[in-house]
Amino acid sequence: MTHKTSGIHRSQYRFPQPVADWLKQQAATNFRSVNAELLAILHDAMQKQILDPSRSLSHQVDDEVVTKS
Repeated sequence: MTHKTSGIHRSQYRFPQPVADWLKQQAATNFRSVNAELLAILHDAMQKQILDPSRSLSHQVDDEVVTKS
């Protein structure tokens, strides 16, 4: 569902429990909500891809998870 006036797309995703636990811990460490942490991670990955289009988004997310683990 997308809110036409705000441009916000509401959705629900499923994560393996270890990923959900890691995300929750990262959010707490960075004093963010889980949603804000997820958006920050995705934003960083998108910026890296823009700067280096040869890198796929999946490699960037994999690197992010390994780096922050």
